[in-house]
Amino acid sequence: MQASIIGSGNVATQLGLALLQSNIAVKEVWSRNYQHAKRLSSTLKSNHLDALNKLDDNIDFCFICVKDDAIANIVAQLHFQQTLVVHTSGSTSLKLLANCSTHIGVLYPVQTFSQTRYVSFKSIPLAIEANSSEALDLLRSVAEKLSTTILTLNSEQRKQLHLAAVIASNFSNYMYAMAEQLLKNHQIPFDVLKPLILETAQKIQSSSPLQTQTGPAIRGDVNIIAQHLGMLKDDPHTQLLYQMISERISNSSY
Repeated sequence: MQASIIGSGNVATQLGLALLQSNIAVKEVWSRNYQHAKRLSSTLKSNHLDALNKLDDNIDFCFICVKDDAIANIVAQLHFQQTLVVHTSGSTSLKLLANCSTHIGVLYPVQTFSQTRYVSFKSIPLAIEANSSEALDLLRSVAEKLSTTILTLNSEQRKQLHLAAVIASNFSNYMYAMAEQLLKNHQIPFDVLKPLILETAQKIQSSSPLQTQTGPAIRGDVNIIAQHLGMLKDDPHTQLLYQMISERISNSSY
């Protein structure tokens, strides 16, 4: 099997490496940034293209790995017959691909990626969807080479998964950044919080997050909460966020 990749960012890089390690050749790479495409193609031992209309019409798979807002513009320029065209977005509908090929699908990796940090696809849940049983079987055959956890979800289910992933990953990471800045303001190294962050993540491997919740809000320690809010008086946005989340934790009843 052979694939082409559209894009050269974090997802394109990590997916390309995973395909390569699964003995699925990446034949060609196209990116809006030609130099980035050239660099990724060198990593993947593939060709780099300077135009979308040069993509091989006989390729088995074409993976669209670009930001959500760019997918529609890419799709409008694609015209395949038998190639299975797949996007990797968490929140973009399968229907957006309808006019670019007779075989379309979605492969959404539920993970955060960085180009400089390798992540093994074997441990990444992959949410898949396709427009026919034939396309779904073909997509699943690839997904199973990449990962041990495959979920078949429709577009609405995938959107809900993506929303949950944003809250769990992107939002929590921003909280780390807020904590880092607070500590920096008082000449305290962020490293001191890393064991706490790690233990919090490890606990939910065996228990529900709701069951492992700790802190002043779940204990109803109103004096400490009031003290913390007072400490944040010069940062009203963070103060409001602290108050809102504390109230949600106090009233937890999921």
